[in-house]
Order: sequence, then C-alpha cells, then structure tokens
Amino acid sequence: MALEQFQNSTTKQKNTSIINNEGNIIRKNPRYQGQLSYLREIILSDCPDIDANLLSEKLDVTFLTAQILLSDCYEKEIKK
Repeated sequence: MALEQFQNSTTKQKNTSIINNEGNIIRKNPRYQGQLSYLREIILSDCPDIDANLLSEKLDVTFLTAQILLSDCYEKEIKK
C-alpha cells in the first residue's frame, strides 16, 4: 500500500514536471499569444464552456496545448 502511494505520487510529480516543461515550450511558441487572444475574444464568446478536446480540434493544436491555453485564459480572467 505504501509503495503504491509512493509510486502514484512519484508519477504525479513526473507528470507535473513534464506538463510544466511542455507548458513553457508551448508558451514560447510565436503563435501562442495569438491563439490565446483568439480563444479569449472569439471562441469563448461563441462557446463559453468549451473543453480542451473541442478547442484542440478548432485550433488544430495538441490536447496539451489546448489545456494550457484554457488554463492560462481562465487564470488571467481570475486575476482581473
């Protein structure tokens, strides 16, 4: 039981690390700011409850990129 919990926590840490590294790469993409603006100004006005699957199809980006775009968009909205 303890070993399983350790393995799960280690896996979560690795996944978080991978997502953070990938997120930094995605955010450095020259298209990222444009995609984020398009999401905020166009897509969310038409479909405010869009999920990462549909967004990835609409923007023709990876699922991870869509998740990061949504996360960053909502995070910036909360800070306002």
